[in-house]
Amino acid sequence: MLGRFLPIVRTFAPILAGATKLNLKLFSIYNIGGAFLWVWSLIPLGYFLGNKYPAIINYIEYIIGGFIIITTSALLREYYKAKRANSVLNKDSSQKNTL
Repeated sequence: MLGRFLPIVRTFAPILAGATKLNLKLFSIYNIGGAFLWVWSLIPLGYFLGNKYPAIINYIEYIIGGFIIITTSALLREYYKAKRANSVLNKDSSQKNTL
């Protein structure tokens, strides 16, 4: 569901769901739920920000770039954290095998 809010994940989520043989009904529920959250959080936000700060349109490129940087950095941080945890687990299991 949160994949809708991550620029790169949003593109590849359906492909990964198919590759991992995720149940179509479950994927559809998550996908529709994510789309609902995406639409009903960002449209009102844009509407209210546009009314309160009309000059914000001049900075839209910076705002979009900021969103991309924030979401991508969070995604990369979690990826490297999982990779490091997996590395520690593999090291521990290889040490147990040698004993």
